[in-house]
Amino acid sequence: MDEVAAGSIVERTDYAHPLSRDDLEAVLGRIGEGIAVHAPDGRIVYANDAAARLLGLDAPTDVVGSSAGEHRRRFDLFDLSGRPLDPSLLPAERARRGEAESELFVRFRPAGGGGGEQVALTRSVRIVDDRGDLRYVVSIFRSVTEEVAAEALRKIEQVTKTVLGQFSLVDLVPSLLDQIRSVLAADTAAILLLDDAGQFLTMRVSVGFAEEELSQAVPVPLGQGLAGRVAASRDPWLVDDLDEIELVSPVLRAHGIQSLIAIPLVVEGKVIGVAHVGSEEKRHFGPGDLQLLELIADRIALALNQSSLLEAERAAQERLSFLGEASALLASSLDYVDTLARIAQLAVPRLADWCTVDMLAEDGSIRRLATTHVDPEKARWALEVGRRFAVDPDAEVGVPLVLRTGEPQFLPDIPEELLASAMERRPGLKAVLDEVGLSSAMIVPIAAPGRTLGAISFFWAESGRRYTPADLELAADLGRRAGIAVDNAQLYREAEERGQAARILASVGDGIVLVDHAGIVRYWNRAAEAITGLPRSTVLDRRAIEAIPGWETVVRLAPVSVDPVGIPRAHSLPLGVGERELWLSVSGVSVADGTVYAFRDLTEERALETLRTEFVSTVSHELRTPLAAIYGAAMTLRREEIVHDEERSSMLLDVITNESDRLARTVNAILWASRLDSDALSPTIETCDAAGLARDVVDAQRAHLPAHLRLELASEGELPPVAADPDKVRQVLTNLVDNAVKYSPDGGQIRVEVSAEPDHVRFAVHDEGLGIPYAEHRRIFDKFYRLDPDMTRGIGGTGLGLYISRELVRRMDGRISVTSEPGRGSSFAFELPAA
Repeated sequence: MDEVAAGSIVERTDYAHPLSRDDLEAVLGRIGEGIAVHAPDGRIVYANDAAARLLGLDAPTDVVGSSAGEHRRRFDLFDLSGRPLDPSLLPAERARRGEAESELFVRFRPAGGGGGEQVALTRSVRIVDDRGDLRYVVSIFRSVTEEVAAEALRKIEQVTKTVLGQFSLVDLVPSLLDQIRSVLAADTAAILLLDDAGQFLTMRVSVGFAEEELSQAVPVPLGQGLAGRVAASRDPWLVDDLDEIELVSPVLRAHGIQSLIAIPLVVEGKVIGVAHVGSEEKRHFGPGDLQLLELIADRIALALNQSSLLEAERAAQERLSFLGEASALLASSLDYVDTLARIAQLAVPRLADWCTVDMLAEDGSIRRLATTHVDPEKARWALEVGRRFAVDPDAEVGVPLVLRTGEPQFLPDIPEELLASAMERRPGLKAVLDEVGLSSAMIVPIAAPGRTLGAISFFWAESGRRYTPADLELAADLGRRAGIAVDNAQLYREAEERGQAARILASVGDGIVLVDHAGIVRYWNRAAEAITGLPRSTVLDRRAIEAIPGWETVVRLAPVSVDPVGIPRAHSLPLGVGERELWLSVSGVSVADGTVYAFRDLTEERALETLRTEFVSTVSHELRTPLAAIYGAAMTLRREEIVHDEERSSMLLDVITNESDRLARTVNAILWASRLDSDALSPTIETCDAAGLARDVVDAQRAHLPAHLRLELASEGELPPVAADPDKVRQVLTNLVDNAVKYSPDGGQIRVEVSAEPDHVRFAVHDEGLGIPYAEHRRIFDKFYRLDPDMTRGIGGTGLGLYISRELVRRMDGRISVTSEPGRGSSFAFELPAA
């Protein structure tokens, strides 16, 4: 630059001591910035050491004398965003053309890719003469490679801090997009994520869009549109003009986006979504922006994955918490109807906008137990709608299908054709479905082992949410737990019913026996034990034919029904147990576990029936004999052909009188027994003279006492008065004396005694007659019982005298007893309270 530098630059200075060429070289050579001077034709006439280094040459001499174009051909030039740079836009060329002074960031690398890329900031100055003609163009440039890299790192670090500063996906994504938009000077930014099925991309979060624009967003199928193709190909896209590509979702065009960068979000080799930033200017982004966004994308994907994992963990914890609360609720009560209704309330709004519970009734119909919504008014409205549109048990979808198959139905997006089909079958349902606005559904069975009990239905509606497979797994688990709870409640109820039935069977008076199909006794209640005298321990779990005497007769003769409602009439059977003969009324019914026999002890009833039969026979005899005597005597008196003397007539009249008296006593005895049985006889208690009552009876009995008997009265000292009904006392004494006379056919003495006891007065009648066997003492006061029923000794009677005596004494608060030995007579005594 000899004369140019010395003459034009140095000689024109106003300094007192102009710089020499060497001085100028020393000054410019030490400057860190590259300096090059161009002649008007573009030749480089000067370059310092820094300029040579930036151009990749050894010394300035390799630069001077050549044109700028020669050096530019050695490099590929790009603008800061990474687009190829037109050399005419360089500041030196613009200065040569006389354009305003400017500066420009230039990215350059050796042509052919043989070296690293650098970034330089260059500016150029025009040097003109006094006439304004161009003399030189001075270009000054310096390397900013490290600064640009640092700025990129700063931007990446800024994004990274945002990523690390948030753990919630809800908080992370908006902050992340704001940072990306700021870093790339973009107008909009958005993240679309793939659904669980990997079929659709849905815009999850965005910044820069208006709500009315976002309302136009639609899911983007994988492989279609901009985002779908980026996700499918995993290649980023740099779009300079959005009008040149096909879009599925109209959101970008609605906002007026002109240029865009879209990059795939990949974690561990799996595409999870797409991020894109947009600008309202065409060609706003360059390859550098794309590269920067790619660097940021790794952090975005990792952050999304981390947040998704955290959200998944939180969701899992919430699901566990929900299941824990539901399990506690299911275990809190055995009233499963109320419990399932509360489960439906628990599910809203945590798992559904709507929740219904349906149970399968025994007759096959479907019964709705609960309908819940966060708004109680809507729940009531839904119940009314449910009554208007009853569930069709034969429907091919929904609750009926789940109840029939026992398999859940999962509808993350309710198909329009499904709703249309439902409305076609029931036209009135359209208004209901429009009002509800269902968007997603899942129906799970309430299942117990081997059977489906009901179904729980979950629906998203107003919230617009969608169910995921994880939600279905949670709901199915809830259905299983509910099924177990319902099954346990039903089993408990059945156990309670069985327990109650067992308690009832244990306490009833009839004997109950369960004999299984193998003939083993499986149940033997207390009444069976009491009736037969066979302890449970000797009968249970043994063959009935071995444990129960005479069981083969029961099996052969006892009627058995297969219908519990139509139990056959019981059959009376004898059963010998030890030395006892039992008469049992037995019937059976066949059940799943074997045969249940019920029997009743008829031994006493049969004995009583035998006594009744004997009584009828005896009474017939007792009535027929005096009637025959009366009739015969009367007919004899009426015969005109026979002349009766006074003695004969008197004898016949005595027969009539005596037999009539005997007949009257028999009828009176029957009447007394009838009045006692019907509880129509009540004594009138008053203070009585015990000795006087006994004396009256003895005097009356002596009047017609047989000649071979003697009747005596004995009393001990002064007797207290007795509290009794005098007529009833006379009746009891009369019966006892009559009984003593009747059972003393061989004669002897009959003695009536009256004595004082502490708080009582004791009456006793002793005879020397036949006596009573010890085994008969217990039955001697039973109704219709007679010691000599076959009248082998000619002793008649109705068998009611002692029964009437016992009942009369009992009604006067007394007690009666007998002591006797066969062949040595009997003593009957009764005690009545002293007045």
